[in-house]
Formats: sequence, structure tokens, C-alpha cells
Amino acid sequence: MLDEMLVPTVASEGRLGHKLRGNVATYAHESPPMVEMVTVGLQARWERTLIERVRRFGGHSSVPVVDALLGTARKIVSGDRPQLVPQTVLPIFG
Repeated sequence: MLDEMLVPTVASEGRLGHKLRGNVATYAHESPPMVEMVTVGLQARWERTLIERVRRFGGHSSVPVVDALLGTARKIVSGDRPQLVPQTVLPIFG
């Protein structure tokens, strides 16, 4: 998924907790903007996934935690509130 989002290797490896080796470990480092890019991109995907689940399968779950998470998505789908992360925030994310 991080590759699909065009996240730099150093940022995706850092996110996964991997240690880089060789020249990359010496010269490439995860920067705060990279961390922000990954965080915002994953959050946007998560929210779009919840919204899509409500549209395709209905807005409720028998699992209380999942049902609570779907509550916000139900409001967005029904038009009660705007999207939390607009899809245009980071256009490079799919």
C-alpha cells in the first residue's frame, strides 16, 4: 500500500520498523514531512475505506468497536457532516 501511495522507501521502511543498510542508511533519513505524508495518506485511505464499506455493505457492524468507527462514516454518507480528510489534500495518494 505504501508503494501505491508513492511513499519514499526510507519513509516506508521507517514506518515498518525496518533498518536500512548500506549507503541508504548513511545518506537517506526519514524527514518530518515524509512522516506527515505517510500519516495523512494512511488516514485518508482509512476514512475512504470506512465510507466505502458503508456504501457497499451498510453502515452497521455487530462488532461494537467497528460499529462505532462506522458511525462517522454513516454521517458523512448521509450528508450530516463533511469529509474529515478531503481526497484533494494529497493528490498523489490513491
